[in-house]
Amino acid sequence: MQIVVHDAAPGDPEPGWEDVVEVSAVVPDGARVRWSTWAGEDESDLDSVLPGSYGVRVSARGRVAGREDATYWHREVGGKA
Repeated sequence: MQIVVHDAAPGDPEPGWEDVVEVSAVVPDGARVRWSTWAGEDESDLDSVLPGSYGVRVSARGRVAGREDATYWHREVGGKA
């Protein structure tokens, strides 16, 4: 996993990404910004993300290899408190 904060919008995604999603996000004053893997195996603070408006791009490949639907998540993660 790689997290990159840019001062301006990045160009088009590099070829080879299977999924690319872009969303807008607002970080309010006093918010604690964190990242986490989808199942919570790893996480950390993002101290360099200051309050303000951001465009967020998530690019991925190989996420669904061997997993055809959400059954795996529900069985392995979703039922755990």
